[in-house]
Amino acid sequence: MYKAVKLIHRILIFACIAVTAGSLVYYLTKWGSLPDEPGIHFGSDRNFDVYASRVYGFYPHLISSITIGITAFSGWLIGRKSTGLNITEKGEKLFKAEIMLTIDVIALLVTLTFLEWTLAVSHQRALSNIVLVLIGAAFIAGGIGIIAEIITVMANKNKSAVKKGSDTFHRSCRTASWLLTVLYLPLLAFCWERLPSDDVTDQYHGLAYFANFDAYLAKWLLIVPSAVVIVILAVLEVIGSKAKKGGNEALVRFTDRLKLINGVFFFWWDLALMCEAPLGIISAGIYAALCVVCAVLYLRKRNRSDKGKYCIQKGK
Repeated sequence: MYKAVKLIHRILIFACIAVTAGSLVYYLTKWGSLPDEPGIHFGSDRNFDVYASRVYGFYPHLISSITIGITAFSGWLIGRKSTGLNITEKGEKLFKAEIMLTIDVIALLVTLTFLEWTLAVSHQRALSNIVLVLIGAAFIAGGIGIIAEIITVMANKNKSAVKKGSDTFHRSCRTASWLLTVLYLPLLAFCWERLPSDDVTDQYHGLAYFANFDAYLAKWLLIVPSAVVIVILAVLEVIGSKAKKGGNEALVRFTDRLKLINGVFFFWWDLALMCEAPLGIISAGIYAALCVVCAVLYLRKRNRSDKGKYCIQKGK
């Protein structure tokens, strides 16, 4: 099975390369027909919001190439390194296959998105609705991949192996969640005066555009998600710290997972708001689903722990 996965991995990588190379060649064929400063970047309404030198039209090819490089390196790394998870050999192979294919599919969807970007720049037109479909599909693929990986870990636990501590995972989740949360603040400060992006005459001073409401609202509302996630992370820190002192590993792992989920999703939503893009129901659905999965995993592990304690007490 793993050989078949590697073959699919190579095919998807080749497809990404072919799409990127094809879009590059196509853009070069349209080079002479473009104005000196064509539209090269798109706003949340999928129309041009930046006009600059034709050289910037190579932006999608650059990003696609970086994506392909990261995907290829990830595949190489996944094939050579152990996950360190407490699962069987069969589960390890399946887990690696799921990660590899998830990354590959997302990479292909990204390159297809930038293919449409190149076509739009080449013909100086707005982005088509296919971009929204591709972006949504990438989120769905990522969500399905994560859920599949969680199920694989649950179904293939190596019960005979010695359990490892959760300090590495604990520190990683804490660091990643807080870094993402803090990183957004300087980004917002940098873009603060530029918002709203279409306010050339300063008609909406002190306001920001919120796509979900299709309205200009107080700019300070952009800080609300950051304030919310900081409160969430702080509460989880307190709960996790008390659980760690009490030796409740199930609760510690639960809070760690929630920290990571909240850090990642709130950072994404913050970026969407800053870019004046709508917050999609797909990302909200994936967020809710992951939280539910984490809660189920916690309850399952807690019940096992309670049963173990009951058996010990009964034996005494």
